[in-house]
Amino acid sequence: MTPISQNRSSTISTFCTYHFLRKTPSTQLFVISSARSSHAAIARSLVWYDHVQEPVLGRLKGIEKRDPDIPVSVAASMVNSHYLGFSGFATGFSFANGVLNRTASLMGVSKDHKVEREDIMRYIVNSQIPDRWNCFRPIGTEVDYVSIIKITTSVQKLHTHSLPKVLGLEVQNYVEDKKLCKEYWEGTIPFWEKFGQPILGNDNLPEAGKSNSYSYPVLET
Repeated sequence: MTPISQNRSSTISTFCTYHFLRKTPSTQLFVISSARSSHAAIARSLVWYDHVQEPVLGRLKGIEKRDPDIPVSVAASMVNSHYLGFSGFATGFSFANGVLNRTASLMGVSKDHKVEREDIMRYIVNSQIPDRWNCFRPIGTEVDYVSIIKITTSVQKLHTHSLPKVLGLEVQNYVEDKKLCKEYWEGTIPFWEKFGQPILGNDNLPEAGKSNSYSYPVLET
């Protein structure tokens, strides 16, 4: 989360960009749906967690109860394919993205937030590998050291844009030229996410591999 401006009232605007071609546990953007959450507050919010830069984290921590939340702009993008047109002008990527302009607040670490924080972390972890949360060592106070930023959503503040999911757009004059369509190739190379073979960690003992058996059905799907 990188601050891009600071106005006279010391309100920080932030901008986040996420590309989902390579998902990593430390950089994720998740929408918590009501179907999977027991907390209505989570269902109405977009939750983001990662290393938060000190200026932003300090501003969030410094907010008093009477102060408004920090305005933020969050952009999430996903590339679907590499489109190869008849010419360089029609060569590029097909994609989908969304932009959310709203306000953000830092979730507290008091006992009042303990259950909600654990629910959020459980959902995030299990959305990557199902049931992974239940295969961790016992979770202690470290959940309090994760910076969780909650962004209150609004349909009026959400903007989406996309090019066709797989194929790109070709110039109409070229499409009408049947001779050109016969002599030159136009198409797309789709991008697919794929899991790799699990690699044993440096600190595992050989018998620990048995405890990872739950992940293999996930990798085969």
